[in-house]
Amino acid sequence: MRQRIKRWIRFGFILCLFFLFSGVFVFALSIAPIWGDAVLCIEVRSHHGDQVDVSVPLSLVGTVFNVMPKELRQLCKDMNVTPASITDELAKMRGKDLVRVTSKDENVRVYIGEGMTAQGFVKVHVREGGRHGHNIHVWIPRGLISFSGQVINLLGIVDKHVELPPEISHLRVVKGSEITQS
Repeated sequence: MRQRIKRWIRFGFILCLFFLFSGVFVFALSIAPIWGDAVLCIEVRSHHGDQVDVSVPLSLVGTVFNVMPKELRQLCKDMNVTPASITDELAKMRGKDLVRVTSKDENVRVYIGEGMTAQGFVKVHVREGGRHGHNIHVWIPRGLISFSGQVINLLGIVDKHVELPPEISHLRVVKGSEITQS
């Protein structure tokens, strides 16, 4: 009888370890970088030598949708705009500039780049004052941002404390019959 109890305890212990490692493995996969994921890249260059680079994986579009105010989510729903549709359209634009502004003081470029540079991280690099200035590098795991978005969504912080700007608070979806009446 004692050996049978020891076997059951050993079996239970092994089963608990299996579930623990399975849970850790699934969690690690959920926050792991998506290799080859397209990245939204923002580059700002000043002629004084200041430089700011930001890389954000497009896979975070879903997190942004989760933390948008209710009115914007409803507007997107009415227009049949989903995170997947936005990600797919932006991924088709790899290597192309979305915005490029060149002036005598600054150059700004926003484009869709390859995912291997960010590897599932939001990357921010700031260099001030040319070669000899300060360098700041910040790498934030995509999983941490997704987790924060889920917490914000569950707590309802955005809908309680975020007020939409007046420029977009009046937006609504127009039906086809309303367009022809004008």
